[in-house]
Amino acid sequence: MSDPPLSPSIRALMMCTPCSNDDDDSDDDDDSTSEQTTSQSEENPRGLPLWNAGTRWNPTNWKGEAGVLYWHPKHKFQGVGTNQIGRVVFYRACIVCGQSTKSKKETHCSKCGGAKQVLQQCEIIVNDSNGETRCTNKAIHNEAGVHKCRKHYVASNPSERGCQQCQVAPRSHTREDGLCKDCVRKNKVAVHIDAQRPALEALMEGEGVEEWPGLEAANPKTRYAALNDKDGYRPHVVVLYGRRQAVRACEKRGCCTRARQNPDTGELKWCIQHGGGRRCKGANEAEGCPLGRMINDPNAKQAIWYDGLCVKCFCDAFPNEPRAINARKWHKAREQEVVAVLKEAFPGRHWILDKGFAKGVLQRPDMRLNARHRRIVLVEIDEDSHRSYECAKERAREAVFLANAPLGAEIVMLRFNPDHYTDYDGIRHPSCFKFNPTTGTVIVDPKQRKQWAARCADLISAIENYLNPETEVPPPEEDRVIFSAELFYDNISGAPVGDAERARAKKRKIGKFRAAQTGGASCSKDN
Repeated sequence: MSDPPLSPSIRALMMCTPCSNDDDDSDDDDDSTSEQTTSQSEENPRGLPLWNAGTRWNPTNWKGEAGVLYWHPKHKFQGVGTNQIGRVVFYRACIVCGQSTKSKKETHCSKCGGAKQVLQQCEIIVNDSNGETRCTNKAIHNEAGVHKCRKHYVASNPSERGCQQCQVAPRSHTREDGLCKDCVRKNKVAVHIDAQRPALEALMEGEGVEEWPGLEAANPKTRYAALNDKDGYRPHVVVLYGRRQAVRACEKRGCCTRARQNPDTGELKWCIQHGGGRRCKGANEAEGCPLGRMINDPNAKQAIWYDGLCVKCFCDAFPNEPRAINARKWHKAREQEVVAVLKEAFPGRHWILDKGFAKGVLQRPDMRLNARHRRIVLVEIDEDSHRSYECAKERAREAVFLANAPLGAEIVMLRFNPDHYTDYDGIRHPSCFKFNPTTGTVIVDPKQRKQWAARCADLISAIENYLNPETEVPPPEEDRVIFSAELFYDNISGAPVGDAERARAKKRKIGKFRAAQTGGASCSKDN
């Protein structure tokens, strides 16, 4: 039960004025008022302790206890002691549950069938955009016959009725300083901020960032230092997420990407590219995932849950599971074969696989190799020569790579097609891969192993050539911003690919996808 209002006007409105004995009753026996007594008369059938506060404001030494039932000898009914303004006052108690009633005439509280409190509307006239209108708040004070809400009651005498700090909200009579709950909270926050200010300044100096300026002044893709109110006001590096909020940034210095929490460990430190989020556990948990991939959230829409594993590890661990059988039809089998070949051919090189080209960039090349002489080699595995892809989108993607490359760096893009193509002489070469119906996987066609070895050798030779600092990078074509070499592409004579050919390629791709769906659930692309 919440404490009743403390002003006389509130008690008059609620008809719940504290009751006490008259002064004559308290003067009959001074010794009896100094201690609690019990009456067993017929007027007090339950034998409750008597309420012995002599006058209304408890001038005697005796004090009641809050929450204890008493018998009032004057009014002849039971009541309950209630805390109010630092003292205990008497309110009539419900004969069923013992809670205070609306007035001393009611024998039951509102929950047990008694009368309920009905608040009137505030009678103060206010000026707003619609002119002079009546205040719509509920009135809980009756001052000189005028019903007022809490706001206008305080405004009529803020120095006495209002908070000692803001003088807007009502003062708290349960606190010695008289502060309202909002001011108490603000003061506590100010204490935490002052205590964490040295740590915030140290973080700003160590990271070389500025303090969070607010949503309106914050710039995207910029790191700031701020105090996290959800973490005990500890300082963290944050970035602007959209235009609505500041979120915790990746702890990688210079990374402006949002940190993702790992649900398994509860750690919130890194972005997806630097190990954050839900990670694949690997087919063998002791060794972990060989690619260190992030996996989809099981609650995400249009996502297939592979029991905490990425598609590749799930297929390795459960080869006969229906999800694995269907996933192998569409998994990046060609890309994985190329990755294995290049890692074996360049053991001393660090390949960046399927990650953002730069911080804050969504476009991800399949493979990336940074040379020491400020040259970047990108390898794109373009299945079926990317016939169904629009050239404009591919050129826009290349422009993003150039715009986010380090200053003065040269970019070489090698587009490698592992599938069928037509050469200069018009001879059609088959794809190096085939679907094995026995195992349900996409593998290198045993009949095309010689061709596959020759294609991989040409790709390795091209990479070695452009890794040589003495090799000059040719200028890009007229419609491109970076140099791009297309290996084993068809239509290399320069004849444009028409809309009909692009539509047929897209139709074949959709047909393969629908055919695979009949064998099991559809598989979302695993990043």
